[in-house]
Amino acid sequence: MERPRREDEGALRQAVESLERRMIIAALISAKGRMNSAAESLGISIRIMGLRVRKYGIDLRAYRRLTYGTPDDEQSWVTGSHE
Repeated sequence: MERPRREDEGALRQAVESLERRMIIAALISAKGRMNSAAESLGISIRIMGLRVRKYGIDLRAYRRLTYGTPDDEQSWVTGSHE
């Protein structure tokens, strides 16, 4: 089996990290910023959740204050189009 090129490995890592970040944000939105609930919904430990929140620079306070009027608002946070 042929070994993947370095560029491919970097692209895969970036895609996985992007997906992981979006899933964490979606879980935090659903859990209204409560990290314990978000971690449980993702099936990861609170320790891992904390490490990922720090890794991706996610501000939990922002998700505790969010209120949404439509599902489209939530989707914009998950896809990153709110920025």
